[in-house]
Amino acid sequence: MVPEERVSSHCEGGRRVDETPGSPGPPPSRGSLGEQILAVGAASVAALGLSAQVAYYFPRVVDDLFISLRYADNLAHGLGPVFNPGERVEGFSSPLWMLLQSAALWLGFEGVTATKLFGCVALLLCLVGAHRVGRELLGLRGTLARAAPLTLVANSYLVNWSLLGLETPAYNAAVLWVMVLCRRQLLAPSRSGAMRLGLSAVLLGMLRPEAPVMLTLIFGATLLTLPAAKSPRAALTRLAVPGSVAALLLLILMLWRHRYYGEWFPNTYRIKGLVAAFDLQRLASLWEQGVGAAERLVYLLGAAGLVAIGLRRRALAPALMLLGCGGFVASVTADWMPSLRHLLPITILCPLGVLALLQACVDAAGAAADNWLRQLARLGLLLGCALLAVAGLELLQIDNRYSPEEVRGRDWVRPKTWSAWQDSWASFQHREPAHVTRMDRYDMGQITQVWGILETSELPLTESWYAGRDIGAVGYYTGVRVFDTAGLITSVVSHDRGWVSHRRVSEQLISELLARRPLAGELYEGWELVLGQRTDFWQKYRLRFGSRLHPHAWLATDRVPPSRSVLLERYRRVVARFPQQFDLHTLYGESVGAAVRRRLRIVEAESDDS
Repeated sequence: MVPEERVSSHCEGGRRVDETPGSPGPPPSRGSLGEQILAVGAASVAALGLSAQVAYYFPRVVDDLFISLRYADNLAHGLGPVFNPGERVEGFSSPLWMLLQSAALWLGFEGVTATKLFGCVALLLCLVGAHRVGRELLGLRGTLARAAPLTLVANSYLVNWSLLGLETPAYNAAVLWVMVLCRRQLLAPSRSGAMRLGLSAVLLGMLRPEAPVMLTLIFGATLLTLPAAKSPRAALTRLAVPGSVAALLLLILMLWRHRYYGEWFPNTYRIKGLVAAFDLQRLASLWEQGVGAAERLVYLLGAAGLVAIGLRRRALAPALMLLGCGGFVASVTADWMPSLRHLLPITILCPLGVLALLQACVDAAGAAADNWLRQLARLGLLLGCALLAVAGLELLQIDNRYSPEEVRGRDWVRPKTWSAWQDSWASFQHREPAHVTRMDRYDMGQITQVWGILETSELPLTESWYAGRDIGAVGYYTGVRVFDTAGLITSVVSHDRGWVSHRRVSEQLISELLARRPLAGELYEGWELVLGQRTDFWQKYRLRFGSRLHPHAWLATDRVPPSRSVLLERYRRVVARFPQQFDLHTLYGESVGAAVRRRLRIVEAESDDS
């Protein structure tokens, strides 16, 4: 005989509500006038805060956005999902995100703006999903349930990465919603619920390489922590159909990948996970590298709350997501990605865990027979609210956090500044920021590589090559072919054992690079050391910066340059390809949109003078 569930009670809106640990939570009620005013106030604060955060970060992009966009652009124009036409390498991390971008480009939308709008929609789904996870899995009610989206609005890491152009916000939203829909289907099965769960699971599986592992954890946690009143067979039946459909479609995706790219897994896994050793130190950004004391405490208490409340309510999926996310990050090479990109699910879920502990304090204060217990619960509630408020204010003030891969000393945190707000506002007005006006005529920040590609050779750019890494924007805006020294889109690098295992650059790799006769290049990570030993290299190239023994950046000297008319046409095509609604900024705020327009004016003036 199945033991009877313990029933907990609480007061809401003057009514007594009974709730079993397995229930999704009481239905929402209109409540008193004061509660409705509080709800409207919370929604208004969330909307204003979110609008300000989005406006601040909207102009910014990360270079990897353009890698996915280049694949999407080629697919939309009938060349297939490739970066370099004719070279089949899966260098993007999210098939679904790339397909969305390709659909937008095929319909005639500008790619960067469309991608950012996708990110805004996904961010809104994150906010609603956090509310649903809080209510239905963690038992949040009333004000605490409404506070769940506010913790995300304050999360500058999340808002920033939602606007930078990668699949990050969609992945985070899908994780939240699959947990919710899985729980709903277990407790109240329906055909429509099964369809929604199956579709959401497929979408999640196509968003990130680690997503199938997260799906397994969510479905497994839901089955293993089912309410005692539900039999394992009944629970398995309710989740079997959507789970099987999702697994089948993801298997089909894997078979297609093998047929088209010749690989069972994305090339990103070969580069970042194939030989990476498990290292918990990769999680250090949660408690080191500029993290505030309140933020650190939220992660600690939140994780404990997700476990404790998850056990009590038989809803351990959020707690297992912390474990899955941490395990994934510790198992792969996380690159330089700052601001906790790979750890964002933890930064989303831990504040919900703190709110769940606060809800337990509210319930304890209402049920306590002794006054001292009631006062203790209220003190815990007060301290928890103060902790979330302080942590939220800390996060709101952060612009970005640097990565250990970037040489910044111990000054990890870049705060929001008034000048950065002005630069964001100026980007919507197409006004040139002061830092762009101060730039040299040629060396104009991260977009400088484009000038060398456009100005070096009269040959069509689509038949020319560039060598280097972090080459998304260069490839997307110029159309040049790219030899990627990181191996992300170049199979001869990603399949070289010496490079993958030890980051050792061989003479063979240098020969492969030079065989493509690149117009220009910018090399690091040992490539420049081996190239510097080739004395014949300087017969065809000149140094841009570095030294002859460490040639970091260089340009070809043995090509016929384009005519003035061709050069102007190239520059104008690049400028026209940029977003017209705003000027693009790099990750840390450098305005490449204003820089490329300024460079066009310089070239036009030089043409007039000649």
